Amino acid sequence: MFTLSMVYSIYRTAVEQPWAYFDTFARAWEFSLGGILALLLPYLRFTKAMGVILGWIGLAIICLTGILLPVSTVFPGYAALLPTGGVIMIIIAAENGSRFGVEKLLGSKPFQAFGSISYGFYLWHWPLLIFYYAKTGANNMTFIPGLAIMISAAILAYISVRMMEKPVRKMSVRTSKKKLIFTLALFLFTVMGSNTAWGYYVHQKGEETYAIADYPGARELSEGITPAEGKAPAPSPALVKEDLPSFYDQADCFSNMEDDRVTKCSMGDTKDPEHTIALVGGSHSGHWFPALEELSDDLHLKIDIYNKDACRFSADDFDGALNGSCMEWNRTVVEMLKKDPPDLVFTTANVGIGDTVPKGYLDQWKKLEGVTEIFAVRDNPAMEGDPVACVEQNGIEACSPKRSDVLSPEAPWERLDPQPSNVTFADLSGSFCQDGTCPPVVGNVYVYRDYHHISTLYSKTLAGPLKEPLREALK
Repeated sequence: MFTLSMVYSIYRTAVEQPWAYFDTFARAWEFSLGGILALLLPYLRFTKAMGVILGWIGLAIICLTGILLPVSTVFPGYAALLPTGGVIMIIIAAENGSRFGVEKLLGSKPFQAFGSISYGFYLWHWPLLIFYYAKTGANNMTFIPGLAIMISAAILAYISVRMMEKPVRKMSVRTSKKKLIFTLALFLFTVMGSNTAWGYYVHQKGEETYAIADYPGARELSEGITPAEGKAPAPSPALVKEDLPSFYDQADCFSNMEDDRVTKCSMGDTKDPEHTIALVGGSHSGHWFPALEELSDDLHLKIDIYNKDACRFSADDFDGALNGSCMEWNRTVVEMLKKDPPDLVFTTANVGIGDTVPKGYLDQWKKLEGVTEIFAVRDNPAMEGDPVACVEQNGIEACSPKRSDVLSPEAPWERLDPQPSNVTFADLSGSFCQDGTCPPVVGNVYVYRDYHHISTLYSKTLAGPLKEPLREALK
């Protein structure tokens, strides 16, 4: 059990750490390690001096784990052997007790009292910490707020353990059946009721329509439409981060980070199209899909989607930044495009603030010379931190970086000599930046859903600026 779970934990942590953190089987080895210790403990005998040393080293390991390791990115995996090993050393030391052993400290009344509320403390400290960050906009924790959070978590843990946990745990199934059923039903109703209410709120917000006069988005810059005053930015902060392009709703329309299989799905005008556009790349290509979808009826476009998470349409791996499955995906995509050529391949021309077109992009496009045309759009600016949270806390102006900080002064392709023969470049940075700054809200619409991805609603309003360069490329 230990071996299987540990091997799986190391693998899952390496490929998808956030998922591994909550994966029960990636954690099962921690419990089996305790079982192994229970079987071996009667045979582990040390001198008192050795027990003292072992115990204090174990405590030091536990205390230093958070300092020595980047625990938010490497756990569980083999890194979790460090703190669990520290625990084992303490337990072994306690079984070989001595006058100066660590068990004298950890077994004292204050530590036992805190131990009785420790899980409640663990549960309470997290929302307090997150609410503090959300309210203040701070990026790190200083001593006084940190101490206040710890004290507050301890008080709340004590109250909740005394008033909720202990009374419920003391209820007997045999003698307090009705009371137990009522209590569990009350908890269940609270959880389900809050979830249902939140789901209804999100659904209602998702059904909202946004009048152009109130929420022109990019049309404010491209068409001079003045947005209505007094309107909160749309979509609501509760929705904007999860409002992905619609093709993400279909599992066969994109590949995840580790999947080298190429998926292809067709959307837009699939019945009688005049042109076929292949949208190729990762999320920075994919977030242009809402704009293309808006144009699909007008320009009679069929949109073939070749999308892979955390991947770029490139023959180069950017010094290991793109994984092996991405490179295999790229090789397969080129072959598929050669076999079934679209009229145009829509992709990105550069990466973020980069002032050059990457060689891997040029090499990939060259493979399609004589096969199809490339439409390469300049990558959008990236914000500093969470733009939605920043706007809520500080206002739009305070969250608008200088254009020179997030975009190169000249278009990346201007340095190319010669220019690739089968590529049309498009620079829509004028739809993101104005008067030397790049605001996170334009025309009452959030430009970004996170620090570097365009929101779906804003992408739809980019259809206007995109239309003419795209039409010219299709000609």
